[in-house]
Amino acid sequence: WGACEVVCGGSIVGAVALLSLLALMQPPEHRVTEWRTFGAVTGNAHKEWLDVLHNGTISHVNFFHKGLAKKYQVIFESGHVAAAKPIEPDYFLSPSSYRTVNYNSLSSKERYSIRRTEWEYQGFSEIVAYHLDKLLGFERKPPIVGAVIDSKTLYETDDTWGATFRRNLGRFSAKMALVPWMEDLKRSIPSLDVRDTLIIAPGHPLPKDKVDLKYVGDVSDKLVFDFLIDDHDTQGVQNWKADIASQLLHWDSGLGWRDGPFSHRRCLDILCGTKEWKGVTHWEPNPSTCDRICRFRKSTIKRVHKWWQEGDEHPSKSVGEALKKSLAQDKLQPLFHLGIFRYKKDSGREEDVHLEPEVFFDGLQKRMRMLLDHVEGCVETHGAENVLASM
Repeated sequence: WGACEVVCGGSIVGAVALLSLLALMQPPEHRVTEWRTFGAVTGNAHKEWLDVLHNGTISHVNFFHKGLAKKYQVIFESGHVAAAKPIEPDYFLSPSSYRTVNYNSLSSKERYSIRRTEWEYQGFSEIVAYHLDKLLGFERKPPIVGAVIDSKTLYETDDTWGATFRRNLGRFSAKMALVPWMEDLKRSIPSLDVRDTLIIAPGHPLPKDKVDLKYVGDVSDKLVFDFLIDDHDTQGVQNWKADIASQLLHWDSGLGWRDGPFSHRRCLDILCGTKEWKGVTHWEPNPSTCDRICRFRKSTIKRVHKWWQEGDEHPSKSVGEALKKSLAQDKLQPLFHLGIFRYKKDSGREEDVHLEPEVFFDGLQKRMRMLLDHVEGCVETHGAENVLASM
């Protein structure tokens, strides 16, 4: 019995100590009395939210997983709520590391093989797309900024075992894109009638109703924008969202720059719209050909042409250079250097790498030229009065 008392007593003491340690490791409770979410993109809240996202103090972070990428809900002490999208993988005890490659050092075959990889880490393109959306005069996105969140804060309220160890064994900084939390988002999926209007199908003139006409123009603008950022995710219906004021958004650009700095010719198929427009279901492969839109908002094409012409005549004034200056305001600038891309070497081996950022800024100029060439082809076929519309 004496031995048992020692062993059992030691076991009890050890168990109590372990429970005490686990209690200390449990996430604390936080209370924010009033949550504040983002409303309409056309409102006056951008300045307020930019200040909070850049300078606000985080109260706590909640983990959630919805869609392709994991995300976090960030609650600031002010009550403002944002979603955080990771930019790079978290390999638990040590951050990941990728070689940075000079695009121009690759062979043409290697360049052609470039694709985005590590799809769960979408933050960098969200931030870049916000700046480009604003530069091009669309302003169909809420403010999005880069942030660095300490791992202890990131996992503080997550009671899973993995988060517990991450929270207590060493600390690291996690790079994130912060997006204001938008409540009451509405589905705003364009119909086949909208498709037929935009591809200038016979018997489908522009609608006379002002609301319907504006919506057709907004759909055209979204496809133009998605092409310029090489976001093929627009073919699904999950990202066709409108805010509380029913304004169609340029929502979720986390899969932008799919093919790297430069678009392939087939990327113009982004202008074919959703898979429903192409006559296939969500899980079916895309058809070999599809009908690209040929009706555009006149003011949009005018702005794109002005940017392209300015960049062609004065490279220092190109949209790429303007984007670079805009991104310099973000603490994670120039952002493109954080993208993870996979390419196939001439030797046959694949490698995941970062690409030097400068080439991405150059790529925007060429992507604009591709769009303008398509518009010119539409004008030759249908006439400028049908292609360029006031919508």
